[in-house]
Amino acid sequence: MRTWKLIGHHKLPDEAIAWSLNVGRIAVGWGKIGDLRALHFSGSQDISTKIRQEYPEATNAHLGGPSLWSFFHEMDVGDLVILVGERRRACVVEVTGPYSWTGQEDSFSKGDYQHQRMAVLTEEEPDQLWHSAGAGIVDGYNTRWTLALCSADAPNAASALARRYSEGSRYDIVATRIERNPEARKACIKHHGVRCAACDLDFAEKYADLGCGFIHVHHLKPFADASDERTVDPVRDLIPLCPNCHAMVHRRRPPLTVEELKGQIRS
Repeated sequence: MRTWKLIGHHKLPDEAIAWSLNVGRIAVGWGKIGDLRALHFSGSQDISTKIRQEYPEATNAHLGGPSLWSFFHEMDVGDLVILVGERRRACVVEVTGPYSWTGQEDSFSKGDYQHQRMAVLTEEEPDQLWHSAGAGIVDGYNTRWTLALCSADAPNAASALARRYSEGSRYDIVATRIERNPEARKACIKHHGVRCAACDLDFAEKYADLGCGFIHVHHLKPFADASDERTVDPVRDLIPLCPNCHAMVHRRRPPLTVEELKGQIRS
């Protein structure tokens, strides 16, 4: 498992984070270069060259190439991603799906941010994860990149050779965290239990003591739609969902209802 730092959007990071949490996806820009799966780039420099061709007015193509290379070639399902907002690290999501390119007409298209991966919100504290990962960026990455690696095993040889390195800069980035009330989560679980409301999975039945008490809590009213602090009824507004079902309800905007998701589950 790797830990990454992702700037959701260089100009509107908080808005980008709200979008990510609402639709259950993370995204990187430069969508006009097309689907990376079909372009067969040999490394980040090739991607930067393509960005310069498609965005001749851009001055930061050299930053886009390495970020997209990592997003497509190195990031994997199960990796943790610290989303960075305007003033501090905001939250942590777990990657739950492979790279995809939405295209401009796709309902999940977010402006020019069409390089995407499915991701689900975790309960990890972003600052705690940042410090446990070393409070910095792995050698060979640059904190100015949209996406940078915080901790992991050494990249394989092919990845290291494909990357072009920038060195010497030091930056301290902070973001606004979207606050969640842990007491509301506890009250939800106390009332509804820890069995997934959609697929009926109880982690303790599958993983014994390791899974005891584990479950995600889903906001039935999309959390990202709220512009400010709001009151949450843990019985009527929250519902326990396993990580898979939690990711699936957020594949659509607005999210699927639990009943709609139940109708999609195959026996």
